[in-house]
Parts: sequence; structure tokens; C-alpha cells
Amino acid sequence: FCHVYGTPKRGQPNHKITLDQSHGLAAFRGRGCTVESFLLMIADEHNIPWLVDLPGKGRCVAGEIYEVDDQMLRFLDDFEGCPSMYQRTALQVRVLEALGTAFSALCTIQPPMHPNGCYKHVCHIR
Repeated sequence: FCHVYGTPKRGQPNHKITLDQSHGLAAFRGRGCTVESFLLMIADEHNIPWLVDLPGKGRCVAGEIYEVDDQMLRFLDDFEGCPSMYQRTALQVRVLEALGTAFSALCTIQPPMHPNGCYKHVCHIR
């Protein structure tokens, strides 16, 4: 399972990649939210989001949960720049439709560039 919080979500510009079966299979399984809080950064005029690996800072991050096959996971890793820009990390995600049931899902997350957590000068923080 993957927790998608950025442009591949439904209604976002890159959602089409999850629908293209030439990349592999991805099935929407529900809306989710990370159990732990993270900084969600929004960069530049293209609204490119990313999570920073500073657990406990920020807030729980809402997204969508997809069941993906190995081919789609490899495609998503390439699309998202894993492992050069991001790391694919297993996080606890609460399924909103399942009354808060939590399980492990893979999510892209970036190691902190600014260990003190100060990113205000580089992007918008949500």
C-alpha cells in the first residue's frame, strides 16, 4: 500500500499516472492521514508538496491510500525521484473510512535539509 499526498491524488494534475496500467496497477482504497505529524512543504508556483522527515513537527498529513503492484511502485519511485530526492518509507496511516484503523503504508519523505526545522525561507509550510 502507498499513501499518496501530492499531485498523483485524485483531482490533481498527475493523477493520470495512477490510472495508466502501462505503469502497473494502482487501486484506490480510501482516504488516509499519517498517524504521526510531519512538515508538509509546498514549493514554488507549481505547488509541489513533500514531507520532511522531522516527526512530531507540523501535523498529520492527509492523502489517499492505493494498493499498488511492484511495477507501479517502481514507476512511482522513478516518478517521485526515489531514492535520489526522496526516500520511500513505511509510515503508520489511519484509514478515514475505517473509523481510524491504522496500518503501515509506503510514503515518499525527504531527509531534512535544515535539521532545525526552519524552512520558511524556501517554501510554504502546511
